[in-house]
Amino acid sequence: MAGRAGPLSAAAILLCGIVAATETAGGPPEVHDRRWLPPDSRLVQDALPPERLTVAAGAHGLVELGRLAFRSPEILGGNARLSGIACQTCHGNGGANADLFIPGLSDRPGRVDVAHRLWNPMADDGVDRPLEIPSLQGVADNAPYGTAVRMGSLRDFTRRVIVVEFAGREPRPDLLDALVEYQLALAAPGADAVSETARDEGAADLPRYLAVLRRALEAEDAPLADLVSRMVRAALGRMAARPAADALPYADWARTVAAVARQAEAGDFAPARDTLAGFSAAVAAAPAANGG
Repeated sequence: MAGRAGPLSAAAILLCGIVAATETAGGPPEVHDRRWLPPDSRLVQDALPPERLTVAAGAHGLVELGRLAFRSPEILGGNARLSGIACQTCHGNGGANADLFIPGLSDRPGRVDVAHRLWNPMADDGVDRPLEIPSLQGVADNAPYGTAVRMGSLRDFTRRVIVVEFAGREPRPDLLDALVEYQLALAAPGADAVSETARDEGAADLPRYLAVLRRALEAEDAPLADLVSRMVRAALGRMAARPAADALPYADWARTVAAVARQAEAGDFAPARDTLAGFSAAVAAAPAANGG
């Protein structure tokens, strides 16, 4: 196959910071385009497919942890993480983002080169090879997994995507298990689903995220509580930055979640659980977080 085209401009990759935010009069921060990607990159999907799961929402702890991690750039590395890219970016609600386009890595929307130095210089294969972004709906029955590399184990392939393709840190075994469980729970098109929603991530997801944090505290696992806290706070930031964000105290909520993690880090798990219980009750009472 042909070699790569000319290198991406360093300025295209290193312009400014991750996300530039400025306060707008009477509204949430204005979040500008990510600056760690080439100009004219497009990550946003026009229309997300419904999220259809074969398990009831909130009923499976690993699935819920995996769902949160699937939406978090925290698990990836390098420019992907800095650009706010998560599994959800390419596979919105388990589908395929047919609108994603990154100049120099895509030949048309819905295709991207995942073996490129922009993601991981150590995994660059030196070949221009944009590949179709696959849907993950029904992935449980679609082995082997992957397009550039075919693997028989979804767990091994998920790890490869994180560590090799996107230069992430080695994931905790339980986090990797959770990501696999979430993917396995994605119903195939046309198949029956126990839980279905057409909603993108919003305030109504927060109680489920807090339940993930509660399980980490119950296990007295401070590193997991810290990781989940960071993922939840990032999710709150995404919720606050939505064009039609609910009028909720996201910044205050994020500070409370951070305080819970600090208590856990200090070994004060009982006070951390009490803080979280009170906070969860307050969140549940907020109209937009109670089914909105």
